[in-house]
Amino acid sequence: MSCITAGEFIAPEWYKNGTDIGGCDNIILKSVPQTEIGKNIYQLTISSFDFNMQGEYMLKLANRSCIAYIRPIKDIFSTHLVPQTGFFGEDVKFECTLAVDEGSSTWLIDKRELTWYCQTEYYRQKHALVIKSISFEDEGTYSIEVRNVSSHAKLNVKDKLLIKTEDIYYLLSVYAISKIATPAVRYVFNTEFHPDTLHKTIRTNIGKLSLLRQSKHINLEDWKLLLKNRGDSPLTSDLFDLRLMILLLRNIASFEILNSLPERTNTSVSADLSRIHYYRNIIAHNQRRLSNEDLKQCLKDLMEAAERLTISSSSVEKTQQQLWFDNLHSPDELTKAVKALLDRNPTDIPEIARKISIEERDFLRIVFLLYRVACPAVRYKFNTIFLPEDLVKTLNENVVILETLKKDKRITQSQWSHLFPKKDTTTSKDFELKLMLILIRTLKPTYVNDEEMEALKSLESYLYTVARSNSGKVSEDNFDDYCKDICAAIILMGGHSYGKRFTNICCFLHTDTMEYLQTFFPE
Repeated sequence: MSCITAGEFIAPEWYKNGTDIGGCDNIILKSVPQTEIGKNIYQLTISSFDFNMQGEYMLKLANRSCIAYIRPIKDIFSTHLVPQTGFFGEDVKFECTLAVDEGSSTWLIDKRELTWYCQTEYYRQKHALVIKSISFEDEGTYSIEVRNVSSHAKLNVKDKLLIKTEDIYYLLSVYAISKIATPAVRYVFNTEFHPDTLHKTIRTNIGKLSLLRQSKHINLEDWKLLLKNRGDSPLTSDLFDLRLMILLLRNIASFEILNSLPERTNTSVSADLSRIHYYRNIIAHNQRRLSNEDLKQCLKDLMEAAERLTISSSSVEKTQQQLWFDNLHSPDELTKAVKALLDRNPTDIPEIARKISIEERDFLRIVFLLYRVACPAVRYKFNTIFLPEDLVKTLNENVVILETLKKDKRITQSQWSHLFPKKDTTTSKDFELKLMLILIRTLKPTYVNDEEMEALKSLESYLYTVARSNSGKVSEDNFDDYCKDICAAIILMGGHSYGKRFTNICCFLHTDTMEYLQTFFPE
């Protein structure tokens, strides 16, 4: 508050409710005599306001005085936080509106300041907190503090999964990579490297391949696959996954395959191979990081690129895929199709879903189980090892080790950008399953017991199996084994706190394994 007077400068006396306030720590008094405009300015500033500061303030200048009042607002919140209940993996938003214009606020969970995980929003008098992909450990009482006044609300998480739109497009993108893009790349590959001379071509280019092996671009398993003496069994591209075919097309056939997305107007063979390579990496390393619009664009680009690459092909498989092209702009039909794929005993199977075999459907169900349930379960364990409030400090302390992993191609550039983002805050909610497994095993392996380490290795093995699949299929016998192993690892990661609830999630997804899963928590 301030007061301006004319004439001679008079030393001020300040009072609050009749008491001299000259010595208060959070009150700043300032007097400026005879300014340029010939006036005297007297100011009182409260540096840290709370409701104890309300009352009558008086400025006394000799026999004159000026009085101002600070009166409390009955309720600083026009609307309070409302309790939220969400499905496991859903995004949740707490919102409130203030009766005053105040941009500064503090968010807390169970009375602890919330400095990780969440995204805060402020617009005029509205404050919001967004919690992405809620899991069981996110439950608690959330509060917002503004001017030492707070509003509270609880978050409850259901032991059920809600299949979201982004899940639909993510799984369709996985399907497009394995069943549409990979066959299209294999068609180009077989055109460039005739199957009858493939083994000879590999031997001829052993020098280039050795350099790729030394630079970690070819791993040990691929190296053995390329050079193995197969006897009567010929080397064919059917043994190669998408990543290996792209590598050979780029380095031996000399296609200009980029790591970035080409211009939309560029529809050359190299550009379409680049699109497939780019989206394959995005889908593999950024599970659910893409927006719905980006995922739709990914699906569209993959299908169109595959169609151009195989324009002269007349395979039966291509004909069966035509329904997916025709329904690309019919999200309702796609949603019904994917939900039917995830349901073990669907009552209504859309026509486009009937084109997908049981083995292909089970492959997608394993993918869904890994990224929607296994990833949050491992993240819960990860956060007990790498405390969220200390995560940035821990990563910085181990940056030399992490840089070595990046140099050795064990951490990708995409993963690195989540570890050390240039703009956003580092949070484990941005880490996909593989990255968390690498960090636990490399930086803090002693923080998990032998059984937990075996479970983590099992999950990593299934990630590898899915990523390197040439067919996008899982046999029925393998599906049951995969499902039981993955669910057992998930439940173990949940521990005593959340193991039972993760069991409920797994049973909800896979009712056919319910009897086996319930042996973990028989009650």
